[in-house]
Amino acid sequence: MITIDYFGRTGNQIFQWCFGRLFAEKNGLGIITKPPEFFYNVKPALPGKMNMDIGEEIVDDTHRRSHTDDYLVNGYEDRNVRLHGYFQDVKYYQDREKIKGFFELPPITNKNTRDIVIHLRLCDYWWNRVRSVMHPKWYWNIVRKERYGHCYIVVEPHETNRKYLEHLQSMIRRSTVVSKTAFEDFDFIRSFDRIVCSNSTFAWWAAYLSDASKIWTFKPWVHNDRIPLAKMPGAIALDGSFIHDVALSNRDWSDYWNK
Repeated sequence: MITIDYFGRTGNQIFQWCFGRLFAEKNGLGIITKPPEFFYNVKPALPGKMNMDIGEEIVDDTHRRSHTDDYLVNGYEDRNVRLHGYFQDVKYYQDREKIKGFFELPPITNKNTRDIVIHLRLCDYWWNRVRSVMHPKWYWNIVRKERYGHCYIVVEPHETNRKYLEHLQSMIRRSTVVSKTAFEDFDFIRSFDRIVCSNSTFAWWAAYLSDASKIWTFKPWVHNDRIPLAKMPGAIALDGSFIHDVALSNRDWSDYWNK
């Protein structure tokens, strides 16, 4: 049987659940852990073996490992497996249609083909422990080459967003900031035909579970780290750089991080 340890935020936990389900189906195992609180209902997993005698823990720390291990192989059919890690490597998630089938996704009946949507990941990404805020020119270099009616900027509401947003909106014509609930923002991103992703697992999954014909991702992903998520199936991975703000970098983001 499969037990999944959940940690991190929404996007992280979707990776953990999807990897666990792929692993379970590959090895004919049942999943004992309930799905996390997703935005959508999860379809029942296939029945599998439960409560074997042999136990094994598989640890995957995306921030440290070399990404050469491939756990989605046979050989765990008679074991109780505990999965502990991020499992954020696109090689596991190549079959988008299969993984979309894990969720009861509402149909996208009015896909927005006229406008373009971008997602920002700010807040604690300014922190000197992370330093992974994407330079606004990366977004501008994409949007300026597209013909669109309006540009929607989806970002988590926070009092520190103002300076970055003013800079970005000075470059991008006809833009509107969208900051609603997590559920509304996720579904809003999914409704577009052109999605520009931030280096956020939240945005990654919104784009991955969409029907967009064009998706852009940030190739470096995060500062001084190796998380191979930019090469999402069907996405355009582009190089870019990070931007720093001394005041926000030195700010104590502990409360935000722990929340």
